[in-house]
Amino acid sequence: MDTAKYKKCITVEIVARVLVTAPTIRRTTMATVRHYVEYLHNVIMSRPTSIREIPERNANKVEIPDNYPCFGFRFFDKTEAVVDGKTLTGEMENVSGWYYFGERVTLEELKALPDNQRRLHEAKIRTMERHGITAAVKTKLGGVFVMLDEDDTVI
Repeated sequence: MDTAKYKKCITVEIVARVLVTAPTIRRTTMATVRHYVEYLHNVIMSRPTSIREIPERNANKVEIPDNYPCFGFRFFDKTEAVVDGKTLTGEMENVSGWYYFGERVTLEELKALPDNQRRLHEAKIRTMERHGITAAVKTKLGGVFVMLDEDDTVI
């Protein structure tokens, strides 16, 4: 067997595999971070949230939508990149806590409600005790009580 001929054959096969499996070079022409606000609605027969793109993340400048009652909102970002002429959008990132419209209510205040009102909130009181949650929000829309996380804000 001619070893030179055999080595040449192996080299050609390796080069052919590399050419076939080499990744396509992609060209990113632009990447942008876009800001969004997600509204929390008190609706039964519709989507509980809606999303709008905003120019900046400023709680004082958030416009409340007229078409749905809204009792809270939060911010998040998405990165968009144009790759080979196609726009690719990333997942939600840099997600803020929720901002709620209403009144902060402590667990102790809920426990001190008169019996007829307290009964309406027994399940929430038990859940708050079980999970160590110390405050909730009595929203401006129908008195919905929402349990607060550490990074949530009542405005």
